[in-house]
Parts: sequence; structure tokens; C-alpha cells
Amino acid sequence: MTKADAPLSIREQIMRQLLERARAYLPSATRDPIRRQDKQLPRLVLQELGEAKDVPVFRKHNLVLTVSVSLADAIDPRSESLSSVANAHIAGLLSVLLNPDSQLGGLCDSVDYESSAIRYPEPGDIVLGISLILSVRYSIAYGNPYAQ
Repeated sequence: MTKADAPLSIREQIMRQLLERARAYLPSATRDPIRRQDKQLPRLVLQELGEAKDVPVFRKHNLVLTVSVSLADAIDPRSESLSSVANAHIAGLLSVLLNPDSQLGGLCDSVDYESSAIRYPEPGDIVLGISLILSVRYSIAYGNPYAQ
């Protein structure tokens, strides 16, 4: 079996589903942090920050996967509506990431919005930064990351 033929873990399926949803907001969205160095804007990157065990259940691993969603966009720094632009991005991202099904078609118990942060441009800068943190609660079969 080649790497391409290998089954996808539940975690990988979740990340692919989130990326597909993010691409509804920005088609060039990626999970590749190396692309964060690209100069092309807007830029949307999803990254796994970590995973922790949640409340145990017999014969299952309940897990919480923390996902960072980072958007950088070029704006007019003289605009008086920077906050409105940032809030529109946050709302738009949450809308595509959490809807219509926050269980990602049964892959997880929930995708929860935890927090957001806005990085306003410094003088002379044109990049507005948005960061969201999502918590994805899901289960895998005991000792088997490919099955629920």
C-alpha cells in the first residue's frame, strides 16, 4: 500500500472537511504553514495547534483538537471602518466553518468557536490580521485513529 492509498485518520478527515469549508470563503485557503510566507493577499491558513484527551468513555478516545484559522488581508489603513472589515471577516469565516453542520457530516461531536483576535495594521502597513481558534470534539475507537 502506498502513502496515497493509506486510509485517512478521523483527524485528517476533519481537517480536510474544515479546509474545504474555508475554501468556500477563500479558494486559496491552505493547511501549509510554509505558504504563510507568501506575499499574496488575502491569505487563509488552517493549522492544528494540538490535541488533548477529553472525558473518557468505554472503548473510545474522546479528543479535542484545537485548530487555528488565520486570515491576512490587504486593506486601506486610512479606512475608518477597520473594525467593521475585521468583524465582517470573523463573521464570514464562522459562517462557512460552523454551518450548515457543526458535526462535519458526523465526523465530530461539535466544532466550537473559542476565540478570535484582530491585528490592526501598524502605521505604514496594509495588512489586517484575523485569528480564530476552534475546538473540534470527536471520538475514535479505542486504539484506532481510523474508526469511530
